[in-house]
Amino acid sequence: MFKHSKNLPFLSKNASLEFEIENDLLTLQGTPQESVGCVLRGSVILTVNNPLKVKSIWAKFVGKVRLNENDNITCREHIIVNRKLEILTRTQGFYTLKNDQYRYPFEIALDGSTPESTDLPYGRIEYRMIAVVERPGLHFDLKARRSIEIQRNSSSYYNDALMYSSETLGTWQDRFRYHISVSEPTLIINQRVPIVLDLTSLTDDLDIHKIRFYLIETTHYSGPEGSWDFRTQEYPLKSAKFDNFGNAMVGSENTRRLLPDLILPLDVYPTLNTEYIQVKHELCILFQMNDKRQGERIVLQKDLPVIVRSSEQLSLDISPPRYQTLPSYTDLPPPSYTYAPISA
Repeated sequence: MFKHSKNLPFLSKNASLEFEIENDLLTLQGTPQESVGCVLRGSVILTVNNPLKVKSIWAKFVGKVRLNENDNITCREHIIVNRKLEILTRTQGFYTLKNDQYRYPFEIALDGSTPESTDLPYGRIEYRMIAVVERPGLHFDLKARRSIEIQRNSSSYYNDALMYSSETLGTWQDRFRYHISVSEPTLIINQRVPIVLDLTSLTDDLDIHKIRFYLIETTHYSGPEGSWDFRTQEYPLKSAKFDNFGNAMVGSENTRRLLPDLILPLDVYPTLNTEYIQVKHELCILFQMNDKRQGERIVLQKDLPVIVRSSEQLSLDISPPRYQTLPSYTDLPPPSYTYAPISA
């Protein structure tokens, strides 16, 4: 089991403080409205090599959202969750801990609406466990920190995907008919986009010159005071002349079927919908056509909203994590210590 500690070097001879976490990657199942939440389990481990004077011992689980200004220097910070655990309650005096290793197990239940961990250029949602051994007088406190990641089973986004139309069809000025369909509105990063285009020319004076495919990623940052920032990123997928797409005849002689080879880039961020950061995507198709009747080039654009997921999220849908059943941490005896007033 991976351990992480942050000890002050000049205290390491006397004591060390660290975390032991059952699983520092927690998974929420279902949408924020229907999820029952999850439990963070672990222990705070204090190793005492020489008798140690202590005023209190506590730990807390903290979640924060950081929203950066345009200069990427100034930021706004909001507390999402702050759960404190009193391990050894502070008094007017201090405790003297004997040489031993002290293990303080804990369980923290997290609500199903807890936002997923997120790291974007202008916003971040992060979680951390912090433990502190408070010492009396001029002694430095001992501290330990451990980052915790929270993810959500992305199969919950299927409900959103069902609301999206996976196809668009229509006729432009009775001269050009199109039928664009995506067999699966949920797209996977670094995998092929399952898109099919059936294009029909209804007149001889309109030709398709070029077709451009790209993905639009829109990120919306917001805080308790309202909307904060709005960012749009464009990811080129493919752009080529119509004849270079290797189209095939379908039905009538004027209908051509295109099966373009489109791959989602690795730097696309998965679709996200939290209270503070939302990431949405649209698959855009832009037609450049030569209008011989008007003697000009015209542009027609069609957009399809899609859900984007990573391959890791896909694996999570197939094989959700399993957690060991641990005994309850309630009614455990207190640590071995002696108590002395502050004047001692």
